[in-house]
Amino acid sequence: MARNRCLPAACNLCSKIVYGASGQQTRTPLVPCGHFMSETPPSSDETIRTDAPGTADETVCVPSGAPSALRQSGQVLFARFRLERLLGKGAMGEVWLAQDTRLSQLIALKFLPESTLGDKEALQGLAKETRRSRELTHPHIVRVHDFESDERTGAIAMEYVDGDSLASLRQGQPGGFFEVRAISQWVRQLCEALDYAHVHAHIVHRDLKPANIMIGRQGDLKVMDFGISASIADSESKRSMLVGVSGTPLYMSPQQRNGERPSERDDIYSLGATIYELLTGKPPFYTGDLHMQIVHKVPPRMAARRAELEVAGEPIPEVWETVVAQCLAKETGQRPASVRVVAERLGLLAPAHMQPPPPISVPASLPKGGSRWWLWALGGVGAFALLLVAGIILLFVLADDGASATPPSISPPAVPAEKPFAGPRQAEGWTVPGLQLELVAVPAGAFTMGSTSGDATERPLTYVTLTQPFWLGKYEVTQEQWQTLMHGNPAQFRGDRHPVEKVSWLDAMDFCRRLTERERAAGRLPAGYRYVLPTEAQWEYACRAGGEGEAADAYPTQTWHQGNSGNTTQPVGGKVPNDWGLYDMHGNVWEWCLDWKTSYPGGEATDPRGPASGQFRIFRGGGWNSSLVKTRATTRVGAPPEAKGFEVGFRVALSRDL
Repeated sequence: MARNRCLPAACNLCSKIVYGASGQQTRTPLVPCGHFMSETPPSSDETIRTDAPGTADETVCVPSGAPSALRQSGQVLFARFRLERLLGKGAMGEVWLAQDTRLSQLIALKFLPESTLGDKEALQGLAKETRRSRELTHPHIVRVHDFESDERTGAIAMEYVDGDSLASLRQGQPGGFFEVRAISQWVRQLCEALDYAHVHAHIVHRDLKPANIMIGRQGDLKVMDFGISASIADSESKRSMLVGVSGTPLYMSPQQRNGERPSERDDIYSLGATIYELLTGKPPFYTGDLHMQIVHKVPPRMAARRAELEVAGEPIPEVWETVVAQCLAKETGQRPASVRVVAERLGLLAPAHMQPPPPISVPASLPKGGSRWWLWALGGVGAFALLLVAGIILLFVLADDGASATPPSISPPAVPAEKPFAGPRQAEGWTVPGLQLELVAVPAGAFTMGSTSGDATERPLTYVTLTQPFWLGKYEVTQEQWQTLMHGNPAQFRGDRHPVEKVSWLDAMDFCRRLTERERAAGRLPAGYRYVLPTEAQWEYACRAGGEGEAADAYPTQTWHQGNSGNTTQPVGGKVPNDWGLYDMHGNVWEWCLDWKTSYPGGEATDPRGPASGQFRIFRGGGWNSSLVKTRATTRVGAPPEAKGFEVGFRVALSRDL
């Protein structure tokens, strides 16, 4: 790379001193502010400084939006991403490890093929796919952060997974294939991810294959490139004037190869092809006239394919042979109706979000006690496109192959065995090791639920008895805790100690499920105990902590609302706690509860858990943008379980199932 003299300049918009190549007087791209000296975009020979300012005469400058040949470690692109190292390169572009200087975290930066950059329609399509993919918040799906492009380059910023693809890991196996016992947990996690995308986000992957499935260093599976690789392939097909279809031919259904509208059952075909390859070392069809075979020929049984390849292994269970063959059926209607059905037929554990949670109670080991309590009640209004309730905006989810480094040594996650209980006892508080998630012991007791001064959803008054104690999070779950357990950060307002938001009820329950699995494996939970969202009655009972006042203005030192929040969330614990040591029960973010929304029963109720089904889940407590009156004890709001907004988070309870 040639050394260029860089001259200082001041941005017309922000006045920051930045550097550009010598000889550029008017259209110099600026770093780090990202603005230009004029409204005219820079020409191809203009450069930006990517290293720290030193002597101007000796500064090395590289082109803004440099093509792949000029990308190098240390380069800053889009005034935001500092390149660290190349992770992989394939037909669909390069992938670099980069530092996101805005978010202060490592990300994977997937660059588009240079041929795509001149296709305005293609870029618009990729931007749309990125927006849709950005709403996928699931522990087994790689998070997509942003799409950036200019006239020289374009890239998609996504979660970095420290691990390797299933394609590379398979190649490193003896014989080039896995056994069923080695991949069962991964297949279950893959079904979880696809079910979430299909059912809750209405997104089809369109290019599912081992190369697009990552395994992290801890053994957890992550699916990447939902709709993105397929969208790039669409662009390349149009550009080359070839008859093109989205996806990779070896894993495509007959319908997808014929260019039909993609559906969930195309992903199910690709799921079958992926499992087939993992268990045999080759996809169902891999040589000769692929189109003819995919459309007309039935692939051999997996055991027969192993024999054909002259590799030996453990017997493949008949149920796996049968289910994979069903996934690879030529006709769409002959395939399993959903990935949930695939998981069930394979005998894998059903994901928590695929079925209603069981009813819960609370630990019997805590001491009984408590006095008469007043609970707050909530109410709700919901809509599937946009939800506006008392100033609350909820956002609803409508939702390449590449070379890589030497495969890491990764083993599939083992099913944890039950261990002796070593968790919290009696009235003690409890901090989850490694997560710094503090829980407060809440005693049993009784209270009156509802209000005569609020809306109709807060009536009739109901006298509630909670027969068992429980534990509840001292704070709302923070972004740091979310990232530690789930990886990625969906929050709008960033900060490690700020509550995580833009999480749906489904996301919150998935956090609880993963926490339960981790703590049970560590011997810190007994059989039958789990981390879960609090019931509506548990939440209100804990919120009141013995007080009988209804209005939030009775607790000015406890409440974050639109009048004092500065239009943002606040770090947890910034106000004083209630009498039981619980913070932010009033305001900051609304908090999901376990229950489906329903009317109060009136009269008396013991350990109420709400109905078994419904349309809306409950969230409570008010948020940073709520009026003070909406942070009252009795305010109730309901929303679909897939809804998410930048004012809605959660806290966890530790309870015992009935």
